[in-house]
Amino acid sequence: MRVHVEQELLIYEAFPYDQQQPQNNLKVRFKKVPHNINFREKKTKVKKDRKAESGATEDSVSVKSRIARFRYFEDISGYSGVFICGPSPHWMLVTSRGAIRLHPMTIDGSIESFAPFHNINCPKGFLYFNKQGELRISVLPTYLSYDAPWPVRKIPLRCTVHYVAYHVECKVYAICTSVKDPCTRIPRMTGEEKEFETIDREMHFNTLCILTAIHITCMFYFDKST
Repeated sequence: MRVHVEQELLIYEAFPYDQQQPQNNLKVRFKKVPHNINFREKKTKVKKDRKAESGATEDSVSVKSRIARFRYFEDISGYSGVFICGPSPHWMLVTSRGAIRLHPMTIDGSIESFAPFHNINCPKGFLYFNKQGELRISVLPTYLSYDAPWPVRKIPLRCTVHYVAYHVECKVYAICTSVKDPCTRIPRMTGEEKEFETIDREMHFNTLCILTAIHITCMFYFDKST
């Protein structure tokens, strides 16, 4: 349940509640959902000799406040929900398990209008107008899963991960991994030179492997704060 009250958005999630309830009461309770959606725009300083212009600006703001902020959509990249327009645009998605997920879309600033859009060149996409009045036609990346609190993409590494480090400036996770290679030669030092001796063992001994290769892999992870 969504409630828009004086530039403030309230979201409540319903859940069943059946503990010694009278017959006339609904067996439902509501839980408030925390979010960071802000409908208040930053105010600019206006000089005294521009009172007339400021009055016109206030009128335009009051008109904007009456515009519907919630835009319902179905089957945008397989998801249904509500897009919340305004200075802090958000996706409110319903997952396959019925959970609600809020994902911000800050790539283009404030969004004034939004609508689903579908054709051959933009299958199951959407379009919107930003604050500059520019029309954008876009799609949600299908390689990402939006069922988690953050958009997630699974990448098969096919190796063992040992260390993970985050680079703040580039917003990149560096992953140190290792793979197993069969060892068929043993190095032997003969004076100042190094020679390799080939090992000829039985089949069951060949299962012994050593870690001989270490690879560094960088994987991009979408930061929700940006």
